[in-house]
Amino acid sequence: MHIISMHLALHHARGLLLLSQSISQIHIPVQMIMYGLVLVEMVGPNNLYPEDLIPFTRYPLFLVIDSENSHAFKAIHNAEKGEPAALLLSPRIASAMPGVESGNGGQFTYFLTAPMQAFCQLAGITPDIDSDTYANAENILFSALEQYEEILSTSVGLNIVWGQILPDPFLRRLILRFIFCRAVLFYFHPEEHGEHLPTCLPSLPESVSPNAKAIKTPILLLAENLVVSNRFHFGNRT
Repeated sequence: MHIISMHLALHHARGLLLLSQSISQIHIPVQMIMYGLVLVEMVGPNNLYPEDLIPFTRYPLFLVIDSENSHAFKAIHNAEKGEPAALLLSPRIASAMPGVESGNGGQFTYFLTAPMQAFCQLAGITPDIDSDTYANAENILFSALEQYEEILSTSVGLNIVWGQILPDPFLRRLILRFIFCRAVLFYFHPEEHGEHLPTCLPSLPESVSPNAKAIKTPILLLAENLVVSNRFHFGNRT
């Protein structure tokens, strides 16, 4: 299996392609994040279409799409030529505290690469936070991701696509951070709006859904530790 970029390169046992930033509806100028998070900008004649990726699905393929039009890549699901692809798709609308810029795309990428910093940005936490408080928050997050890993790996009905990915440490980390990101954004909004939440195909088990108590509790602890629980909606989300 391979990391798939504009050039094929080897990486352990699974294909990986992450697309980030300004992906237009069908015509796609894109930044590609390869393994190791090296950014390669693709513009002009190198525009990429969702259907351009279909031939790569003859091998297992892992896609992470960060764009307001990430939904266009759902077309890949069930259209694979050989192996089912795994997709993590960003929300169509980035989230932010009122008056705080969410950034120009990339919030999803931020959660997948630096989840603690992304949480702080989302909650409007300033950089002058007490170092001990921040260190404790990092420990809470670390423990949460460990707990999520145990729940996911022992979940009944885990799709074989995700089961094949979990042994890879790098890809497993992305999935666990996706679970964290999805739950954080779920509780950030007072009501569920699909456009604000990331999605995955195939679906992950209900045991790691935002509604699951084991997923919610660490996020509540994290928010309380950082004194921002009033910026989330834990009480009225079930």
